[in-house]
Amino acid sequence: MTTTSTNSPTSTTIGQATELSNDKELSSKSIAPASTATPWVPLGVRLMPPTPCPPDVGAGYQETFPLSFLSDFLNGELWSPGYFFVPHSRPTILPSRSYWLLDAALEPYIPHHPGQHGAKLTAFFNFTASAPGEAPEVANYVNTPVFVREVGKDEWRYFGQYSQLRFSDRLDFDRVHDVVPEEVRKWWARCLGDKRNRPVWVERELMRAFWPRPVYEGPVPGDEREDEEVWNGKVERALWAYAEELRDWERDARIKVSHLRAKNLEQAFLAADANEEPGLRLWWEYLQCVGFDEEFYGMLVRLK
Repeated sequence: MTTTSTNSPTSTTIGQATELSNDKELSSKSIAPASTATPWVPLGVRLMPPTPCPPDVGAGYQETFPLSFLSDFLNGELWSPGYFFVPHSRPTILPSRSYWLLDAALEPYIPHHPGQHGAKLTAFFNFTASAPGEAPEVANYVNTPVFVREVGKDEWRYFGQYSQLRFSDRLDFDRVHDVVPEEVRKWWARCLGDKRNRPVWVERELMRAFWPRPVYEGPVPGDEREDEEVWNGKVERALWAYAEELRDWERDARIKVSHLRAKNLEQAFLAADANEEPGLRLWWEYLQCVGFDEEFYGMLVRLK
């Protein structure tokens, strides 16, 4: 089964390899965490063990790389915002078969310097069913190179090797508004509301987020409370009715998603979790630094 990835994203969409914005106003200024004194850091990051890298690990490794070079050489497909995976049908030099490209203008909590821990934001996760080797597994999120486009820069800098050793946490209503800059929420609203460019898997997750799929609550085989033949007939009728209910849900939810626009999604960030149509929230994807591969960096510099 094919995925919804793309190899060479060139526009500012949820499906863009770089999670970038061509909005000059946004890209030209630094987005600071919502804090008046010490910059706020997600608890999941604060709980990480000390980084194995010295504080000045990046001092002698400041070479940057154009997106075209990284895309051609690393040869990954965009799987989820900022995360690339190299299917097993393709050759790769990366043991993890994956890498990250992150835009600091849109990610206030990723590492600010090479070797630091951090966390990125995401709205949804890609659960596309794929053939073996065509979708990332747990091992593909371990010891993965991270490249960051620093604020005001056009190229990408290698920040080190990172692993996701903690599952994601969902930001609640307060955190989404207290620690996520408004510009970042608006960017997500624009991307998720971009009907022409959002991947199919994002549309599916929007459907499930705002209009949850019906849950089957009918009888099941093996729970016979009366004559087996009569019970099996009830199960069959209930399953057919549920299938019809799912078809209706699929049709109606697709129509509703097709009408979602950026302004609707901005309002969704303000909606309550318990609303009939639940509010929109974001998730942390934790990035724990596990090292800095000097040989990998040197190879990139030589081949650039």
